[in-house]
Amino acid sequence: MLPVIIEEGLPSFVDYLDSRLQQTSQIVKLKKGCIRVSNTTGISVAPFWLLPRDMQKILQPAPIEQEIRLEFVDIPNIHCYDSEMGDNFFAALAGTDEMEIFEKKAIKRVIELKWPLTREYTIKRLFFPFVLFLSYYLIYMNWIFYMREESNTWMWINYGSQFILLLLSYYFISLEAEQLKNEGINYLKSIWNYLDLCPPILLFVFIPLAILGVFDNRGAPTLEASL
Repeated sequence: MLPVIIEEGLPSFVDYLDSRLQQTSQIVKLKKGCIRVSNTTGISVAPFWLLPRDMQKILQPAPIEQEIRLEFVDIPNIHCYDSEMGDNFFAALAGTDEMEIFEKKAIKRVIELKWPLTREYTIKRLFFPFVLFLSYYLIYMNWIFYMREESNTWMWINYGSQFILLLLSYYFISLEAEQLKNEGINYLKSIWNYLDLCPPILLFVFIPLAILGVFDNRGAPTLEASL
């Protein structure tokens, strides 16, 4: 129901988020302590009744304690990575125009919990491959492509570079195909998706023509014959 409520933009959802920050009779008594330093910025997945091992994940021994306030975000399953409910919830958040939702503490904390893995995925699967693709493309088009006719060695380097560019192009096209599968017709409504598709598709057109010699002296007789 939550994804539908977000998509419909019901104003009562904002008040609902405030009501989901709850304290049990156990954690309301914990007023002082030292929150354990971790990659999740003080956020932990725990049951309502905290066992000693759960407390060790949240708090750490410290000579000086400070005032703290522990709260539960009582919205089941939205924090899970393998949950359909969680996937639909974040998909609805990604498409909403209600910015007030993102000012609520419950939403901020859930995003902060899931951000480390999302950041790692973005860097490894998108950022690094794109930097490699862009760098290799610039090197190829501004150096290797113009040196290919100097010797047989450069020609083989040219072929190897073309193969690498085709592999990288295929990788990015497969990512776009996966996005199209997930988003359906909505994928075609964003101009940015077309901009993502154009470079790898154009390379799939350019490289076969370059191999056939269309852009160098080897292609001249063929072009003249066709004219």
